[in-house]
Amino acid sequence: MKTEDFIKISVPFLEDIYKDKDKRKWCSNYSVYSKNNGDIWNLKNQLHHFMDEAYESGCVSKDYANIYNQLEKDNIYREKLEKSVLAKLTDEQILSIIAMQFRNDHFCEGVLINTFVAEGVTLFYLKELAQRMVPVPGKPPKNGH
Repeated sequence: MKTEDFIKISVPFLEDIYKDKDKRKWCSNYSVYSKNNGDIWNLKNQLHHFMDEAYESGCVSKDYANIYNQLEKDNIYREKLEKSVLAKLTDEQILSIIAMQFRNDHFCEGVLINTFVAEGVTLFYLKELAQRMVPVPGKPPKNGH
């Protein structure tokens, strides 16, 4: 699966979670160290598949750190940026922010689900990339797309 395909599939999946308060609550309570009772939606398996696909599609780039470290703010991956700031970032920079969220999960297991998915931060950045992929008639593509 290509990165673009991963983004197209992931946005509706994450939107569904974000718009459903019960799914968001389940995500915010997620811990790799508990049974995660109440997962009537099979979110745990779906989210683990989502994570695997992110790596396999190249959405989580191996070179993310070099690109991310060029950004001016250390913890930018934890927040939803102002639209004016977001508009100045390249696709590669946004992908590096998403990669930081995924890589941070390796150091603090579960944080991708209980924070970045639950709070819609991963969705925020993936939606921006998805919008950039849609061609606007009469307007040149952004960032090489």
